[in-house]
Amino acid sequence: MICRCLVFSLIAIVTAIKPLYAWQDRAVDSLLHIVHANNSEDNNRKYDALCQLASISSNADTIIKYSEQALQLASKMGRSQARAYTYKGIGNLNSGRLAAALECFLNAAGEYEKFGSSTGLATAYTYISQTYSMQGNHGNERLYLKRAIELFTRENDTLNLASAMHNLGYSCFITGQYDSALVLFKKTGEIYQQLEYLTEYGYTLGNSGMVYSRLSEYDLAENHLLKAIEMLQLQGDEYAVAEYMIEYASVLQQKGKMPEALSYARTGFQKASANSILELERDAAYRLAQLYRVSGRYDSACHFLSLYISTNDSIKNIENIQKMADLRTGFEVAKKQAEVDVLQKNRIIQLIVIGSLGLILMLAGWLIIMYYRNLERLRKLAADLRERKTLLENQSTELRELNRIKDKFFSVVSHDLRGPISSIGGISHMIRDSMEHNNKALLHEITDYIDQTVFSLTGLLENLLNWAQSQQGRFPYNETEIDTKELVTEVVRLFSTIAVLKDIRINLKLHDNLCIVGDRNSMMMIIRNLVSNALKFTKANGMVSIATRLTGDGMAEIAVSDNGVGIPEDKLPWLFDFKENKSTYGTDKEKGVGLGLSLVHEFVKMNKGTIQVSSTVGKGTSFVMQFTSVK
Repeated sequence: MICRCLVFSLIAIVTAIKPLYAWQDRAVDSLLHIVHANNSEDNNRKYDALCQLASISSNADTIIKYSEQALQLASKMGRSQARAYTYKGIGNLNSGRLAAALECFLNAAGEYEKFGSSTGLATAYTYISQTYSMQGNHGNERLYLKRAIELFTRENDTLNLASAMHNLGYSCFITGQYDSALVLFKKTGEIYQQLEYLTEYGYTLGNSGMVYSRLSEYDLAENHLLKAIEMLQLQGDEYAVAEYMIEYASVLQQKGKMPEALSYARTGFQKASANSILELERDAAYRLAQLYRVSGRYDSACHFLSLYISTNDSIKNIENIQKMADLRTGFEVAKKQAEVDVLQKNRIIQLIVIGSLGLILMLAGWLIIMYYRNLERLRKLAADLRERKTLLENQSTELRELNRIKDKFFSVVSHDLRGPISSIGGISHMIRDSMEHNNKALLHEITDYIDQTVFSLTGLLENLLNWAQSQQGRFPYNETEIDTKELVTEVVRLFSTIAVLKDIRINLKLHDNLCIVGDRNSMMMIIRNLVSNALKFTKANGMVSIATRLTGDGMAEIAVSDNGVGIPEDKLPWLFDFKENKSTYGTDKEKGVGLGLSLVHEFVKMNKGTIQVSSTVGKGTSFVMQFTSVK
């Protein structure tokens, strides 16, 4: 019974790569027509046709012939040779050339692995295990079956997984590894039960029962064999039912239940006889002879012993007849193959003659095709040149625009640097005069001018450096948790002197423990530029307000507002844009290049925030930013 199930599982695996074709002359002629066509562009079709011819051939040498042609064609095309190697291995396996078969299957496995086909690789491993099984090398057989099982599991190929596991169980059974066989039959049975393959599930139960019988665990053997018999009777599998009944009779004999054993053995004998299953008739007759002998019914024992001997002799005669029939079939097939080879040679000669006559027409057609292909190539080349010309023109326009912005930037910077530097020269003269006249009051006033000038230059240079880094995409962004109150307080401390000099009050309304996640340096630059602008455009006795709060939707809000000169409405849409010349003077003639707000806008986005501005001329301006808060 186990051999029967092994054949089934191998067929299930073969169908994973070997399509079924009707053995019909028209199909063969159609495939041969594809193979012998002169069109080299159809090499892929020729390869598939050769593989199909190999798959539908029953003669081993014919399988090898077509698979070798497929191998040569695949090598010429640089295509995977896995299928051709597989069919060549099957041909060698069928002819008993096990070493050659193994070499082909190993080559197929290498090809499947190279091209990443897990299912193909698992199938190749299954053929390799089958080859080792025929060699009697059950160690390597199990090794490759386990590899196939791993791949079928990974690919969720449930049916082939069950087949491979069943073969592995069979290998363990015949080598006496009964515990492993039971585990594998159990797993296989669960898969077949889930797939509702009831016949195959019945086989796993029956095979498990036979294993338990070998282990002398007769109760378990009885339980599994009875279930298998009941299930397979419903499926109408008389062969399996008969064999399991004969095996169950042996179990009952071991348990001392002679009447029941005789009943099951007789029923098994009757089913085998009714279905002309000589092997089972022989086994049932032998079992009945043993049972009657133990029961003391020697006449019946002699009767069935004689039946056993005659049936066994018949089987041997049938085997001899079958061998002779196989030899005759082989001779006839070889003879037919020789005739086919002659016909193919004649057909090749005819094709050569026809090909010679059509060579001129083919050459003319080829020249026409090449002419039109060249025209098409020239058209594509012209279109490509036009596309590249357009691309170069666009790039040239972008470069001119960038160069214009660069020139404007340097002109603005040079203009704005000239003022503070000139101021430093004037301050130098003032210091000299105050020292000559010993005017200490003037010196105190001069230090205030120096502080303002240095602070202005420092802010300008820092903005220029930040702008240059951001344009090159190199501004460092180190994300950390930032306390907004601490951040604002530190910035305000930097501007306290400027606020006192301009007689401006800074009003703080800061939320405790309000934290955000962002880059501290860029966030400080944002607040610093907004506060600097607010001080710059607020008159004496004015006020700059900085407030932080947690909004209703959980966002951290930072607002910087003033009651200064305000921003005209027509300038608000381009307030954060550096493309225009937005250089303006503060209330004390402070000069700026318009970089600060551009950087503010860019760094707010970098910190994943938003910024809104509102302003009224003569009443002041307010900038409101929102960032994600730390819960």
